[in-house]
Amino acid sequence: MPDRNFTQLTVGARFGCAIDDRDHLYCWGNELDDPTNAEVLTYSQISAGLDYMCGITTVGEIECWGQFDDQAEFPSESPPEGIFRAVASGGPHNTCAIDEAGTVHCWLHPGGMGDSDD
Repeated sequence: MPDRNFTQLTVGARFGCAIDDRDHLYCWGNELDDPTNAEVLTYSQISAGLDYMCGITTVGEIECWGQFDDQAEFPSESPPEGIFRAVASGGPHNTCAIDEAGTVHCWLHPGGMGDSDD
């Protein structure tokens, strides 16, 4: 782990990630592929699911990576497009985010959690 001043931390089943005071992302552990664009993106918030990670970039977009259930990559229920201010993930299936208008959007749940206006 680099010698940095970290401002945020989240952990999944076998990995952890942290954001430093320059908004750079650092991840460690098993079963989590680093985001392919982590070197060019900076993050304002991160949240771990069981074997995956979602984060809000400093421009407000959501990026997710890792595994969903036993799949090699994310299913079609991808993160929504738009500008977001908060994200929360939990367990193997649940991820929700709040957009800039205050609407909750959820995805990655096989039962179809849906958005707050459903």
